[in-house]
Amino acid sequence: MDNHPKLGPVLVTGASGFIGSWVVKYLLEAGYVVHGAIPSMQEAYKVMHLTQLASKLKRSFILYEANLLNKESLASAIKGCSTVIHIAAHMWAQEKKITREAIQYAVEGIQNLLATANTEESVTRVVFTSSLSSLFGDAIELADKEGGIFSEQDWNLGADQKYLPRAYAITRAEKSAWVMAQAQVRWSLVTLQPGLVMGPTLSRDTESASARFGLSLVNGQSRWGVPDIYLGLVDVREVARAHVLAAFQTEASGRYPLCSEVLGILEMAALIRTEYGKKYPLPKRTLPRWIIYLFARRFGYSAPYIKRNLGFPIRINTLRSTDELGVVYRSVVETLTDQMRAFEEKGML
Repeated sequence: MDNHPKLGPVLVTGASGFIGSWVVKYLLEAGYVVHGAIPSMQEAYKVMHLTQLASKLKRSFILYEANLLNKESLASAIKGCSTVIHIAAHMWAQEKKITREAIQYAVEGIQNLLATANTEESVTRVVFTSSLSSLFGDAIELADKEGGIFSEQDWNLGADQKYLPRAYAITRAEKSAWVMAQAQVRWSLVTLQPGLVMGPTLSRDTESASARFGLSLVNGQSRWGVPDIYLGLVDVREVARAHVLAAFQTEASGRYPLCSEVLGILEMAALIRTEYGKKYPLPKRTLPRWIIYLFARRFGYSAPYIKRNLGFPIRINTLRSTDELGVVYRSVVETLTDQMRAFEEKGML
């Protein structure tokens, strides 16, 4: 990454998050001045590890309190920046129930950020963190898809405010970003669609979807079994590197799905067991369909979701990320093992 041209400062929204922390780390190591946007200065402790890294490297890491619904706070954070990396859209995903207001926050947040970028002449590139869920709604859709694989050309058309509201929110937000990008010519937009982001956390993070899912596999919560559901996995370090590559490769354009491998939940548990044996109460079987239906709400699934996703593998075309961006995916075994090691080192287990 040291080969990237050293442009002006880089704004990273969601700098305190799981992905954001790694993006800031790589940017600091590559010599960039980083503006880190966080919702409140009361959360500055969440980026203490990055502040310490910046001090050690003698780099500039400047924190800004930026509310995505407050254009004035965004203007202060973005001032003088050549590049904007927007990851904070995933902050709302921490809510147990996605409300109409949370969906609107995701959409209005990117609209306000890009409107602010339109007023800052220094901005030339915006990178937006979307999700694989913006490509499709349910795994069953693959059965009727020509070629049998989801790609950057696909959009999720099945989600709405009641069914898959998280996917609906991120899809609407990304589409909104593309509309605004195409309405001007000064800055270019690149969007990334990572799958379930796993791997080591830089902080004692228990809020991210990665941490919650990873911990649920090993803390006994899933000891009696897991649903036969397949997920596209990607290492947080590859996701972070993809952000930096997308930010500074002038030829980068369009959408880039990010996924190293598709695995069933039980397969993930088996991979962890090969490294840790009987140390943790990992699940050893998939649960029967009738049990999943019976306890759907406890698992966090709706009956329609179970019908359309249980037992249906997915395939993701990631050639653009490897051939154009230059992303090199590590093995899922390494990703899961490193995540477990981070959990242990930070006393999260």
